[in-house]
Amino acid sequence: MKVERKNKPYEREQITFHLPKIKKLETQNGLSIWFVNKTELPIVQIGLFVSAGSKFDPDDKKGLSYLTSMMLDEGAGNLTALQLDDEFEQMGTILKISADHDSMALNMLSLSENFERSFDLFSKIVLQPKFSEEDFLREQKKLIDKITQLSDEPSYLASAVFEKLMFEANAYAFPTVGYGEHIKNISTDDLKHFHKEYFVPSNCNLIVVGNIEEKDLLNKIDDVFSSWIDSKAAAKNFAEPKRGKLKAFIIDKPGAAQSEIRIGHITGKRDTETFFSKSLLNTILGGQFSSRINLNLREDKGYTYGANSSFSYNKLSGYFAVSTSVQSENTVPAVNEILKELKGIKRGIKKEEVEFAKSYLIKRFPSLFETYSQIATHLSSKILYSLPDDYYDTYIKKIEKTSIDDIMNAAKENIFPGDAAILIVGDKKMIEEDLKNKIGQDIIELDINGNKID
Repeated sequence: MKVERKNKPYEREQITFHLPKIKKLETQNGLSIWFVNKTELPIVQIGLFVSAGSKFDPDDKKGLSYLTSMMLDEGAGNLTALQLDDEFEQMGTILKISADHDSMALNMLSLSENFERSFDLFSKIVLQPKFSEEDFLREQKKLIDKITQLSDEPSYLASAVFEKLMFEANAYAFPTVGYGEHIKNISTDDLKHFHKEYFVPSNCNLIVVGNIEEKDLLNKIDDVFSSWIDSKAAAKNFAEPKRGKLKAFIIDKPGAAQSEIRIGHITGKRDTETFFSKSLLNTILGGQFSSRINLNLREDKGYTYGANSSFSYNKLSGYFAVSTSVQSENTVPAVNEILKELKGIKRGIKKEEVEFAKSYLIKRFPSLFETYSQIATHLSSKILYSLPDDYYDTYIKKIEKTSIDDIMNAAKENIFPGDAAILIVGDKKMIEEDLKNKIGQDIIELDINGNKID
């Protein structure tokens, strides 16, 4: 049958979406549990989110949280790392442990029939990591080697140093993986102390999504975590970052054929009131393929394969950034075009752009909850940002109700090209003079850790 592709397919009905029912529970020792019962598949997704990210690293031991996360499954209880791996593999259970600025996350996917044994092993990793000296020395070296490799990657350097420029000296300014010289000073005693300090029930949220009855789940949690003693996790002061004035920075990569570009500034933390207008604003500006910035730099000028913008959030703050990489000779022209687009979005937005952005966000939204893992991930965001209970159920309606005026206000209140930090990782000789002429001030040179070179 011949399909007529000239005519747009007819939309039969509006998209509606309802997140599966979330049940909030709590154990007697203070562990918060977020449970979603889904029976379509014989699997259970578990996620333990511990408020123990890199923002809690000591000033002289950046990378402690990340190294602790690497060591958790390197032997636990009476089992070695190989024995844990063998048991998980035989059951078809997948375990992943990660750390970011705010949290450490232990995620496990298990077949329902193997949940009990899988959760036994999971609890040993949470409560009884071995932190043996032999395993520690191996993982410590592995992390130092990883940091050394990352220091040669312009994309990583640009993103890591840009965050340091954004947050200056507060706890979000440092890379999650830490610094090699700091990692060398970390000991197994540091890991044990960090684990004892932050792995307490009231500092954790357990998310469970899958094919298991609530009663069976609670019985199992009580069985393995009832002896887990609660205490108050250590607090950390957070210095609120401030938006600066236009400055340009460069990390010199002599002979580099390309430049990594980051341009942006501090904005507010994530909140329900402005999130939707900022999401639509960013979608129009640089949040998807047909956005203004990408169409300009990729389609019109041919400077890059892709350019994007985003509002990035952590628990206590956030920033706006434009990111791209271009050929060295196109560095300053690309910076010029990005700044032009940031100024342009503050002058006006077309109705067609708003309609397309709304359609894009609404139609992709249900696909973000297709897997059990995706549901758990979005539940963790709800917890991290203290989102209201109906946040996901009302998401589409709130996108629909956001007006052009709302989006324009978001642009006026959150886009400040005159206050942006411009960071280039590239060949200083090819870039510096033109960039200096463009912004009318000297370019500040930084080392690979974001420290000023005098």
